[in-house]
Formats: sequence, structure tokens, C-alpha cells
Amino acid sequence: FFQIQTKFRDEIRPRFGVMRAREFLMKDAYSFHLHDECLVREYENMKSAYARIFTRLGLDFRMVQADSGAIGGDASQEFHVIAESGEDALVFSTGSDYAANMEAAIAAAPGERPAASEALRKVDTPTQKTCEAVAALLGLGLE
Repeated sequence: FFQIQTKFRDEIRPRFGVMRAREFLMKDAYSFHLHDECLVREYENMKSAYARIFTRLGLDFRMVQADSGAIGGDASQEFHVIAESGEDALVFSTGSDYAANMEAAIAAAPGERPAASEALRKVDTPTQKTCEAVAALLGLGLE
């Protein structure tokens, strides 16, 4: 089941004014399950419903790993609309499905590193003073 209700908070915040609105509308969803299989199935149903809503609205969004807090359980995910303004900083990969808010982000995306395109070699660069100069010496771009 779910509920949509008015909630209250009293937090001093430096962004978007001295204080965020004390009153706001929030949707909570809850479900009860006999076993993990039906829990996973219902979670996927809810996740899919939210993704369809955001897609139909034409929003650029990501579902990200989030910090579940002290009583939030083992895992937490949030939907975020990508925008220049907002309260959260997100990290995500355009080359994979990795995405997280800053509180839950890990230093490197999980998985194997790609193989080196060539063997490492030592190159002396005593007269090159900038990255651009070293890149030019090696015939490489700065990517």
C-alpha cells in the first residue's frame, strides 16, 4: 500500500533560502511479503512504474544507490531528475548503469579494469612543464 500525506520538518538549510519549507507532500510505499521472491517482484513493479512515469513526463532521470540511514535496511535506491539546481550531488557513468548519490558513492565502479592498450614504459620529460607539453611530446590528447 502507499500513502500520500503532508509532512513537516524544521531544518535550517543554506540553499534556496535560509530555511526549506516546513510543510511538504510526500508519498511513502510499503509492502508485506511471505518470501523474498515476491518482495523482489513487487519492488521491480514499483521501480518500473516510477520509471514509466518519469519517461512519460519527458524527464532526464537516474535511479541511484542511496544511503539508507540508521534504520533503512541493507539497500536503498532513489529516483533523481537530473538538474543544475537541487539538494543532492549525484555521480553516474554514461558507460554503465552505475549511479549513486554522494553519500553512497564508491570510489570506483564495480567491475574489471580494461586491459592496457600498450605496455607501460618510462619516459623522461625534463623540459616539459605542462600536461599539454607532455601530451604533445607523446603524441597524445589530454583525454
